[in-house]
Amino acid sequence: MPSITTPINITKIGCWNVRRMFQIGKTANIVREFNRYKLDIMGLLEVRWLCPTNEADEADKGTFYEQLQRETAKVPILMVMGDANAKVEKSNEGWERAMGQEGIGIVNENGMRLAEMCALNNLIIGGTLFKHLDIHKLSWESPNGRDRNQIDHVMVNGRYKKSVCDVRVMRGADANSGHHLVLAKVKMKLCRNLKPKESNRKMYDVNKLKDPKVSKGFQLELRKRFQQLFDDESTITNEKLILVKEAYNETAEKILGQKKRKHKSLPTAETYRAIHERRKLKEEIGRSNSESIKEIKREEYKTKDKEVKRRARADKRKNLEDVVNQAENAANTNGLSEVYQLTKQLCGRKRNRTSGIRLKNGELIIEDGKKILERWKEHFEEVLK
Repeated sequence: MPSITTPINITKIGCWNVRRMFQIGKTANIVREFNRYKLDIMGLLEVRWLCPTNEADEADKGTFYEQLQRETAKVPILMVMGDANAKVEKSNEGWERAMGQEGIGIVNENGMRLAEMCALNNLIIGGTLFKHLDIHKLSWESPNGRDRNQIDHVMVNGRYKKSVCDVRVMRGADANSGHHLVLAKVKMKLCRNLKPKESNRKMYDVNKLKDPKVSKGFQLELRKRFQQLFDDESTITNEKLILVKEAYNETAEKILGQKKRKHKSLPTAETYRAIHERRKLKEEIGRSNSESIKEIKREEYKTKDKEVKRRARADKRKNLEDVVNQAENAANTNGLSEVYQLTKQLCGRKRNRTSGIRLKNGELIIEDGKKILERWKEHFEEVLK
């Protein structure tokens, strides 16, 4: 990433609570917005984990901030971002090192916890540093459009406070989420990271050799090159080996071509058009000053969102059918390697899921394997008595 290794260019970092990623077509939607705003890094929230709300159990909130503190202490140069469900206010009295004076709203308990965590780790809340209109600070909006809060935050080391050029909400980004994209612009100088040398090895599309016509053409072309090569008796052995390698590579390049990387199928143009129309409706809702017009546009937005999901499901079914047909054709031509790869693509990856366990006193244990085993032993001894 060249923009993060120079003090000249600005690195754009996005923070966005997209609610969930398992919806069909959601990933492509996020990637499209990522490219539209020319982001370099994107932090996605509530993909699997989320911060406890202000009304959550005190033990859960305490556990969350303890885990966050443990992870924070491990990293020297740090940027923490996410939906903290924490409201901060304009006044920073007593928290001058943790936040600026451009917050909005009335601080809640989660806001106090967040400020304490920032003060403890020399972090500063970026969204409170820059003067913007309120609509460019409020990162969450309720479904009815009446309640708005600044609860999504980007925090950086106080040492690098001057490296942050701006933090603001981008209301135009749309992914069917009540949260807006928070964009941070950072310009800082880091040590140069030398790129490893790229391999010159070429991958040729050898599957084409299964076609008898292509295979015959490859043999004829190679035979012709070898004929020219070995007619010259003056060539020494080492040079011949080099020329043989060149003959194979040039013939493969000409007849087979390089193997193309297969990209994951994306939604169709019609689906992207529907996503674009849904985003336009969101913009119209934000621009309108009439509650009655907003209500009409929200209904239109819901209808368009259903259309996007319906089209995305249809695209996925079509893509799966194409992969299945491709696997059948490969099986008919004894392309076992291709069948294996396509089968892996259809089945997906097996993911290990980890979860914690609570002790009798309510404490949540996640990483301590010994305590987890002891708790299970205690549980089964009680159950099997």
